[in-house]
Amino acid sequence: MRQLIAQNTFESLQSSPQLTTWHDVDMTAVINHRKAHKAEFAANGVNLTVTAYLIAATVEGLKAVPAANSRWTDDGIAIYRTFNIGMAAAMPADKYGLGGLIVPVIKNAGELNLLGIARQVNELAEKARGNKITGQDLQDGTFTVTNYGTSGSVFQTPIIHQGQAGILGTGAIEKRPVVVSNGSPLEANLGDYLSFKPMMTLAFTFDHRVLDGATADAFCVAIKQALEHWQ
Repeated sequence: MRQLIAQNTFESLQSSPQLTTWHDVDMTAVINHRKAHKAEFAANGVNLTVTAYLIAATVEGLKAVPAANSRWTDDGIAIYRTFNIGMAAAMPADKYGLGGLIVPVIKNAGELNLLGIARQVNELAEKARGNKITGQDLQDGTFTVTNYGTSGSVFQTPIIHQGQAGILGTGAIEKRPVVVSNGSPLEANLGDYLSFKPMMTLAFTFDHRVLDGATADAFCVAIKQALEHWQ
């Protein structure tokens, strides 16, 4: 497992120019929605995790910026027509503390609502913990989300899974002081005040052959908007 991970990550960094952009997101709306609907989802046998929201918001970002759902080829950019979202999942660690990382895929995520995505997240995570992931579970990914926040990390620079144009990393939610203002962020405002909000940092690593910084940021802003205005 480690040899395969080493080979794939090394080859990824050698084969594509990778750049990471970071965006902070206020997760208040997601937290409130999850609190209000967690019991409803549980009644349907589904654990409503933050990861489900992140994947659903990623799909919205890909719909807004289809170029992010693509890959580089010798003939140029090939855009995928479906949204198959890889979900990076940790494998159980061995006696030396070494685990593994696999990326099972939620197929046709663009056709699923939040309940459907949450159910898929549950099922694939359970299969990963039980070492029951199949080859079919790992096929046909078009984009990857890695939620390293579940292990406490706030910032990382994720590495692209080759055959894709990008990977979205999501950090731990933590309360941070945020300046709240009704005025311009470039000007002092007597009405400004500090508020402690549950914040998450998104890290989007992208293939610079496919995306420029402005396009990558537009993708992240679409995700940010989906999360901050979740209803």
